Amino acid sequence: STNGNKYSGGATSCTPCAAGSHTATTALSSCTLCVGGQFQDGTGKASCKTCAAGFYCPSGSTAQSACAVGKYTAAGASGCTSCAAGRYQSATAKYDCMECPAGYFCATTGLSAVTTCFAGTY
Repeated sequence: STNGNKYSGGATSCTPCAAGSHTATTALSSCTLCVGGQFQDGTGKASCKTCAAGFYCPSGSTAQSACAVGKYTAAGASGCTSCAAGRYQSATAKYDCMECPAGYFCATTGLSAVTTCFAGTY
């Protein structure tokens, strides 16, 4: 058996690990799912890839998924985090949230847009 392949007893050849899994060890009878924060989009691989900042990868991922608006994440994450109150994110696939600018407010978590302060307030 070669890395990235599993061996089934009595088989005449090795079976490649499916996308979302890997094996770095030879002569195994099964593959290991990629852990949260990693993905593998190919078959027959010996390792998984780290999920990029702004993207998340649950366990067994075959692709990276972009964080939605109002959320963010660092590299290697299995999920996204909502922006804190006072911050917002209007774009997908971001690694951070932006501060709510002067003249606007961001009262709750997970906001994708700011709210304008009314006349007489700031």
